[in-house]
Amino acid sequence: MKKSIFFSLFLGFFCTLAAAQSAEKVTAMIDAKEISFNQAAYFASSYLGLGKEDMNESEAAAALTDFISFKKLKDKNRPLTVENFAYMCVKVWRIPGGINYRIFKSPRYALREIKALGFIPGNADPDAYITGREALYIMSKCANYAESKTGKEAAK
Repeated sequence: MKKSIFFSLFLGFFCTLAAAQSAEKVTAMIDAKEISFNQAAYFASSYLGLGKEDMNESEAAAALTDFISFKKLKDKNRPLTVENFAYMCVKVWRIPGGINYRIFKSPRYALREIKALGFIPGNADPDAYITGREALYIMSKCANYAESKTGKEAAK
């Protein structure tokens, strides 16, 4: 019962956060067993206000990569691992990270930072593919964190 109430509140919050996204894309993301960079980039681009409301995932990914460089993501066409997704979140929401991340700018240290913040469980496998439901949860946590630290306009 508590899980369903929490999940309903979470989805309600994220849907208001992602008001410009279509319900079909949110539903597809929730149901996805693994997600691509393009799918995650759609939600990140919408949050940052990059592109049009009716953009597709490829346009959103192009807009996001023009705005932010993801040098350490080797293959953006493959499903995202937990580690690569954490790296993307740290870059998008400008989470400063620890000293190792600041020096190396590596997905490994981005994941350690996201784990330290409690957005990803400490025992999460870095090489496992991230599900759509997990991705939406983590993105909403990162957005809340960025807004609480700097305000939404500064996070953009």
